[in-house]
Amino acid sequence: MKKYLRQRLNVVALVFLCLTPAMAFADKVDLFLGYYSMSAKTSATSGSRSGLGAYAINYRHPITDNLEISAGYSLIVANIVSGDMGYGPDVGLAYFPISQTEPEIIKSGRTSIVSEELYRPYVGATFSQRNFQSVASSYAGFGFFAGVERTYNRKFSLKGEVRYMSMSGPSNGSSHEIDIFFGTSLMF
Repeated sequence: MKKYLRQRLNVVALVFLCLTPAMAFADKVDLFLGYYSMSAKTSATSGSRSGLGAYAINYRHPITDNLEISAGYSLIVANIVSGDMGYGPDVGLAYFPISQTEPEIIKSGRTSIVSEELYRPYVGATFSQRNFQSVASSYAGFGFFAGVERTYNRKFSLKGEVRYMSMSGPSNGSSHEIDIFFGTSLMF
């Protein structure tokens, strides 16, 4: 009896997973580079930097028509490719207020129509963690971001994004970071 119920439950779970709309969503990977402005301090020392040398990679997954979750990693390098660094993971939630996160595909028989917004603006919130070499400390906190994704084709888009993060660390330390990113988004 238990084996029969377990098999039935497995069949129901498989059907549910196959019919869930989220399974039709495509995942994306963002590759960014850009400008940063950061400052960090502890009770003993402080440091600040700004300039070119911000890099990020994000993995994004739509959870509804207008929401995406993301996980990524950011790197800030003082002299573009060498020097003082800040680095760490980012986890976020993006909301697309006037567009969908991906194209809408309508199929009928052998015919399909793809409807996709040319520009997709978004806003969101993020939780970030950073390790800063200049003050030898780790910081974590919340931030906000806004951006726009410009569709180039079904698998590739261009993106621009601005992020602000306010983080705190040990010994009453604090950090503020502003990033201005430009990059690409690849859908797979």
